[in-house]
This record gives sequence, C-alpha cells and structure tokens, in this order.
Amino acid sequence: MESGNVDAKLGELAQQNSQNDDIKRAGKKIVEDHIKLNIQLEPAATELGIAPSKELSRKDQQLIAKFEALNGTKFDEEYIKVMVKEHQQDLKDLNAEAKASKIATVTDAAKGGQSIISQDLQMIEQIAQGHDLTSESKSKKASSN
Repeated sequence: MESGNVDAKLGELAQQNSQNDDIKRAGKKIVEDHIKLNIQLEPAATELGIAPSKELSRKDQQLIAKFEALNGTKFDEEYIKVMVKEHQQDLKDLNAEAKASKIATVTDAAKGGQSIISQDLQMIEQIAQGHDLTSESKSKKASSN
C-alpha cells in the first residue's frame, strides 16, 4: 500500500491546516491507524522480501505540496475528497490481495488492513456527509442553482 505514507502525511497536515475539529480528529486517527497498519503489514512484507518505502513518490510529493498551500474550507474540501478516494482504492487493493494471495501471512495482514481502512473510510464519509462535502450533495447544489 503505497498510499499509507501520503495518507499519514496528509493526516498530519489536516491537524495543522484544517479549522474543523472533526477533520483534525480524522487526520489524527488516520495517522495513528496508518502507523498501526504499517506494523501489521510488516511481517507480510518481510516474508515477501519487500522493504517498506520511506520515500514518497514524485506524485505524492506534489500532492503534499498542494495541501501545504491550502487551509480552511478549501483544505477541508480537498482533504475529504482525497481521503475518500485514497481509502476506497486502499480497500480495493487489500480486498484483491486477501483473495489472491496464497501466503497465509499476506492474507491475514490484508484482512487486518481491510478492517482498519474500512473504519477510516466510514469515518471520512460520515464527515463528508456531515459537512455537505459528498459528491452527491455537491451535484445537488449545482443543479438547484
């Protein structure tokens, strides 16, 4: 899961750049959960001979730079949108890995990761709905104007 490092970094930025307590709390929880997830995935990575990446990709670095320049409502809107998308993709990847892997350690790690990512996705989707930041509510607003 390459997005774990960028999700954690964005969670740190949410705690700094958001003026919304729900989003700050979500950012903190996402950081904590991705640390927990990395620890959970470590045995599987070791078994597969994969060293965890400490570096962010160029794309992730650009995303971080974009978010460092945002604050307030604009930060919140973009953060929610990206976190929903990232967590949906992470969940999809973990589901595929849990089904495809023939290695018990990998399957167990993926299943454990699914639980963490599902909880974070549910949390961020609830915040999006509570703050009228869902794509559905945005399109309803646009069509009513």
